[in-house]
Amino acid sequence: MNSLVLKYILTIAEEKNMTRAAERLYISQPSLSQSLKNLEKELGVDLFERSRQGVVLTPAGEHYVEWAKQILFAEAMMKRKIQDISAKNVRQIKFGTTPQRTSYILDFVVNQFQKEYANYKIFLEDRPSTELYELLDRGSLDFIIDNTNNDTLNFRSIPLIRENLLLAVPGAVRLPAEIKSGYCYPVVDLAYAKDQPFCLMPEDTSLGRYSLTLCKKAGFVPDMRFQCRRQATAHLMVHKGFAATFVNELMVLLGGASPDVNYYYITPDFPSIELSLIYRSDYTPLETDRQFVEQIKAFFSEKIAHAFK
Repeated sequence: MNSLVLKYILTIAEEKNMTRAAERLYISQPSLSQSLKNLEKELGVDLFERSRQGVVLTPAGEHYVEWAKQILFAEAMMKRKIQDISAKNVRQIKFGTTPQRTSYILDFVVNQFQKEYANYKIFLEDRPSTELYELLDRGSLDFIIDNTNNDTLNFRSIPLIRENLLLAVPGAVRLPAEIKSGYCYPVVDLAYAKDQPFCLMPEDTSLGRYSLTLCKKAGFVPDMRFQCRRQATAHLMVHKGFAATFVNELMVLLGGASPDVNYYYITPDFPSIELSLIYRSDYTPLETDRQFVEQIKAFFSEKIAHAFK
């Protein structure tokens, strides 16, 4: 059983569709189907139930997928340890973050960390949260930078910063807001935005769910005219004057602000999100990792201090 076949099965399980899985794997759909048939013949059991809507795991398939994840993770950790021992001058760190955070993470990787640690190779994956967790689960990534994960059984979260969530509305929209000392932007009761059209992220994302919760607490259901999976796209919709949205404070303060957008802190709760460095609970950080963790914690502390000057 080679690891490539295991990756095939995991991708099919994630996509629930043979064509999409083949596209992700950069192979033909007939080749992928044949690989699956060969494996099922070898095992003597079906791993997936086929239908016109796609494929779903059988009970045997669910057991197989859990086993495959463990095997691939163990293989990745073995390679990582051997590389760390054998590479005299080169170390590798593989981590990922969401697209809206890439710009200032790259600033850390290029301008700070690699200048100080030139013998490190940094591999950065720029993906949505769901895909980052899939890669983390497989052992393809050592860490991800995302909202703190409350699943303490399967993951460890090292807090980096806590940032506020801002309401962003088109520049032509003026909400009755209050100017407060020590805040970069005016403060507004979210209820005043109830008549605005919104562009929000889907409910299967943490920000999408949080946005709906905030609107509900403010006493209204948002008029969601648009939906997108990238915060940068939602921000662009506000910039173009089409809708309001919620954005992470750090993205705005570190160069993402638009002169055609009005930003507000939200009362009464001043909602915030804790950003963490996350890794699997069964992953043992190497010395290489510990240096990286300390550097990135220091980086975020400096960025926050600079942003609020």
